Amino acid sequence: MNKKLSIEIFTVGISLIALIFSGLSYYNSTQSLKLSYDQHHEQKTPIWLGAYDEEKEVIQFEASNPEIKMQLGHIIFPSSFNLQIGYIAPGDYAYPTTALKAELKKYLQEIIEPSDEHYSVVESFIPVVIQSNYVAHGHAYKIQSIYHLYYIGVVSDENTIPTIDIKGMWFDSHLDPEDDALEEIDEHWEFLNLMG
Repeated sequence: MNKKLSIEIFTVGISLIALIFSGLSYYNSTQSLKLSYDQHHEQKTPIWLGAYDEEKEVIQFEASNPEIKMQLGHIIFPSSFNLQIGYIAPGDYAYPTTALKAELKKYLQEIIEPSDEHYSVVESFIPVVIQSNYVAHGHAYKIQSIYHLYYIGVVSDENTIPTIDIKGMWFDSHLDPEDDALEEIDEHWEFLNLMG
């Protein structure tokens, strides 16, 4: 009876060890599957690179992954700017910055008091949402993401309009497709203004 009990305990012990190894194997396989899914998802998720072309006065967009091609894009600005939605036109995938520069000049005139004694230089950024339709690996997708538009502004005396020099954009984060883009961008803008 003692020998039979020992064999049963040994069998239960081996079964528990096998169960633990099975659980570890399951955990590792689910982690590998998740990693594989994340890598696949990352390969088809764009991050748009926005370079400013001074000569043409446009922000030129291209994907960080050359296998991803934009089809159509929109830029959404904070509601305190009178820009509504800007279109990133197919073909050259560029956003003209004339209206944006006018709004930034107006904004700088509101927040900085001009002085005859000195220049005020502002190096800052505004958050924007880029909504885009794109193609990756032969399939069409939609995405919306937060970016920051980086600029330098100079305010001098009352008789001179501020100057704006747009430097480019950088990626912040992707939004869920269900998120209200204007609400998200207004929250970012309000937070940045509070930080001052």
